[in-house]
Amino acid sequence: MTELATKLDFLMLEMFIFFEKVFANSLKTKEKKEEKYMRPTVVFEELMIQFDRVISKTHRSKYTQFLIFYFCSRDILFAQTFLMHLHESLEDKTNHFIHRMTMASYIASFVARCKVLRQQDIIASFSHLVGWLHQYLEDFKALHGEEGVPTIDVHSIFYVVCQSMMYFVCYHHELLILPPLDIAKEINISSERCGFLRDCHFSTLLGPPFHPLQVCLPDVVEEFEKVAKPLGLLPPQPCIVSQSLRNAQNIRIQLRGDGSAAVINGTESLVEVYFPFDPYLLKNSSSYITPYFREWTPIGGDDEDDNDEDDESEEQSEDEDEEDD
Repeated sequence: MTELATKLDFLMLEMFIFFEKVFANSLKTKEKKEEKYMRPTVVFEELMIQFDRVISKTHRSKYTQFLIFYFCSRDILFAQTFLMHLHESLEDKTNHFIHRMTMASYIASFVARCKVLRQQDIIASFSHLVGWLHQYLEDFKALHGEEGVPTIDVHSIFYVVCQSMMYFVCYHHELLILPPLDIAKEINISSERCGFLRDCHFSTLLGPPFHPLQVCLPDVVEEFEKVAKPLGLLPPQPCIVSQSLRNAQNIRIQLRGDGSAAVINGTESLVEVYFPFDPYLLKNSSSYITPYFREWTPIGGDDEDDNDEDDESEEQSEDEDEEDD
């Protein structure tokens, strides 16, 4: 690792050790007034403040987001509160659309990777995303009619949320296909368990006018289709893609430092976001994350393990070359 990555690794380790002391302190029957800062709820509130002010607004933040990941992993109530906050931030139209897109990526990545979340939490979060997408589609059609043609730069938030929904399916397809009956009843979804994903009406979301399968990250789309195609969740007919979407297939949206979307070569571009809780590669502090971190399992037992290892190796190299926050 580079010198900068080594320093970050050390700082993360020190923070995790401090968090351990915080949770150990919470087991005491009495707390002194001067030790208020050692209470888990106080530390969590401060972490949430810093997440909103700094971490979530740092483009492609490296590793510091795992501070809140670890803290949430130690207490299910913190994890649920954080996830609820992410959904509220996504749905809050007063937030900048770049921030809302970032929240969608955090939702997908957090639910995919965090082991402590309950099945109820996972399915309810997924249902929220699907409901948001359907409402967005209804609003678009009400405003522009059935023949309206969206542009990627204006509606990039739809594509990012749709991409997050597909990422969701890649990690939790088995649970989403067969949610336990008691959970289905608790969150008011269809009692016919195998029909839950079909009840989401993916073909409506994935077809016209947005055609997200043509715009979202190819790797995510490819894995999603491995689940969706056998279940008959894809649009029934080949999509007729507008020329503006065809032009977008060779370039991607980039985000400027000021949080605005850049249009490359004067053309709309593919949606590209990162998933903030991708594998944690800082060696000395990783032992605090590993027990709570869900690894990727290839769908259908394909021979993609080697590819995943190559991807992680490439990411490690990038981490050594890039500056960390």
